[in-house]
Amino acid sequence: MSKLREKAVVSTQSTGMKICFVFVVFFVPTVAVFYHFYNDPEGQYFAGVRETIFTVFRMLLVDDYGYDDMRDLNFTITVPDKSTKVVVKPEVSWTDFLVSYWLLMGAIIILNLFIALMSDTFQRVFDNAAEVALLERATIICNIENNLPGNKKRAFLRYLKEKCAPLEAYYDDDDEDED
Repeated sequence: MSKLREKAVVSTQSTGMKICFVFVVFFVPTVAVFYHFYNDPEGQYFAGVRETIFTVFRMLLVDDYGYDDMRDLNFTITVPDKSTKVVVKPEVSWTDFLVSYWLLMGAIIILNLFIALMSDTFQRVFDNAAEVALLERATIICNIENNLPGNKKRAFLRYLKEKCAPLEAYYDDDDEDED
């Protein structure tokens, strides 16, 4: 594999690693928040860490993730004397906020960032395509020349010198008349 191809592959891998890092930076805290607020051992969607990770990922795919069950959630608050527990139904739905946040960050911003980075990488690789083609062609020609037998190689080099060499002419730009 030529060095330019290796550079293109490394550039694409580097872009993929960058977007994976950004995704993980947003995904892990989001999973932690959803697990903290909606952990339900008997539930279907947030029964454990693995189920929470899968459910939060399914949100990006706009799959079934138990939105109605999440909205009907009541929070249990322990009073400071630690003997009384109060069930509170919040007026502001944190579920709406958290789901909206994750759909905005994950489905819109991160995926668009991924598309932008990959198209930038593709453009950089595509811009080098002509240079890569010429270098590959030169490599093939050099390999053919190096594998020629001695007498054919000398004849080929003599032909290049006599028939294919450019015309040599003296040129001095100071000699020309200025208009």
